Amino acid sequence: MSQNKTLYLENLKVTPFVALYTDETGNTRVSGSPDYPLTFSFEIGGGLYNCTLSGTGPGVDAFL
Repeated sequence: MSQNKTLYLENLKVTPFVALYTDETGNTRVSGSPDYPLTFSFEIGGGLYNCTLSGTGPGVDAFL
């Protein structure tokens, strides 16, 4: 594991995120907003980084 990469990922944990993704119908969707930003977390296991974006919003989104 690279100490520089781990430090970089640690710094991302305090950054609010917005994500663009494509749903199963091919439509581009947006997840996250200034009021409901996504949060970044990561774990290290087996020599690999496992990164996750998560968040909550005002409504239910079946794709998240």
